[in-house]
Amino acid sequence: MTILIKRWEKFTDNRIMRIFLAPIVLFSLFRVVLDLSYRFLLSPLYGYMGFTYSFNLTRWLGILFISILTYYAVSAPNKTISSLFFELLLWFMYGPYASYYSLSGNETTFFFYLTICLVIMRLMLSLPWRLLISKVLRPFSFLKSWVHRNQVVLRRLFFWGPVLFCLAWTATSIVILIKYTDFSNWRSALDVLRVYEIRSLQSRPSWTTYFLSTQSSIINIFMVCTLIYRKKYLPISFFIVTQLLFYFSLGNKSDLMAPIMCIFVYFVGITQKPSSLVGVVMTVGTFSVTMFAFISSYGSTLYSLFRRMFFVQAQLSYNYFSFFTTHNKLFFSEGRLGRLFHTVYPYPIRSGRLIFGNSLGSVNGSANCMFLTSGFADMGFPGMVLTTLVLCFILIVLDRTTAHQPLWFPITVLSLSFVSLINTNLFTALGTHGMLIAIVLLTSFGAYFRLMKYKEAG
Repeated sequence: MTILIKRWEKFTDNRIMRIFLAPIVLFSLFRVVLDLSYRFLLSPLYGYMGFTYSFNLTRWLGILFISILTYYAVSAPNKTISSLFFELLLWFMYGPYASYYSLSGNETTFFFYLTICLVIMRLMLSLPWRLLISKVLRPFSFLKSWVHRNQVVLRRLFFWGPVLFCLAWTATSIVILIKYTDFSNWRSALDVLRVYEIRSLQSRPSWTTYFLSTQSSIINIFMVCTLIYRKKYLPISFFIVTQLLFYFSLGNKSDLMAPIMCIFVYFVGITQKPSSLVGVVMTVGTFSVTMFAFISSYGSTLYSLFRRMFFVQAQLSYNYFSFFTTHNKLFFSEGRLGRLFHTVYPYPIRSGRLIFGNSLGSVNGSANCMFLTSGFADMGFPGMVLTTLVLCFILIVLDRTTAHQPLWFPITVLSLSFVSLINTNLFTALGTHGMLIAIVLLTSFGAYFRLMKYKEAG
């Protein structure tokens, strides 16, 4: 891996390559490739599902210009958790949304709301929070001497505490998996289009979902990263096997995609030019998938995953926007937040099934939505701004607590949590998808890495 990264750095240091591999150039190419994919593959194959094509040159040029300008304004070269989160958000979410709204013929109000929220988020994260936090923590500076005296004990506590917690969680998850899972249909998972058959046959208590999803999206990844950091490579195989066991048992495609995503984010975290690496992988990957779908009979299966990753969420966000523009907002009444705030949910079925039924005429499925779309469903545009501010606070905390860690470590652990924000609301990502547990684990490890810095400084 180190050799590959060194060759990549040498390749990008070339004067000509600096121009062609500039992030804004790559993002522009990525947008054009997405548009071509939508026009010649997605709309002809899936037009019956609402992926309509309506080309207007002025509209297309306008959204292309706005999306490129927004990328230039929002993307940041500094290597922090928040900057890399923005990078992933722009490529995985904003680019496909811009492509969908420029070619589908649908109203673009939600796209402009989205653009405003991204700009607000960048402005908030650009404020001098480090100075403010230092002033807030100044009254507790007397604790430094106590920490210095007990740093050996604290280092062990902050390292072994999270590790033992993860091992206990893993043991519990495996027991739950064995007790409540039917393993007889595992062969269906060999075909990614049949994984829903596995899910339909599963019957387990709802509370077990939290354990199992957190295990596959956070705990396994955290333990693998910890073992890589400590250079203990043999035990890694146990957690890889556990991840595959979860996929074949539960049929969640995210469990299968997790290793690929984590490897990609790991490379992004250790390279000196993460924006260029993300741009090359996304642009070349999108072009390759599109061309493969054209020339191969197997391309439709691969392209269905591509469509699910990029364009389905854009369409669902538009469906949410269209529905809740003319119907009652939720005002955080759905799920645990509703019970907490004592708000009354205004519909007979959950919002995901409601939007799915309103779009496709059936309530047998559920339409997930990303975190800003959920904010709009709750309170309209003010709800999007509120969700943006809450996420900004989380990113500020992460930037602070992971400042002494090698960047690849926290960004890899949080990679699936960040991607889940494109498919679910913020509070579900914090709870069900284990993002809150990841933050606690990384905060503890952040204290461990800070103490290691003290040790090295003498």
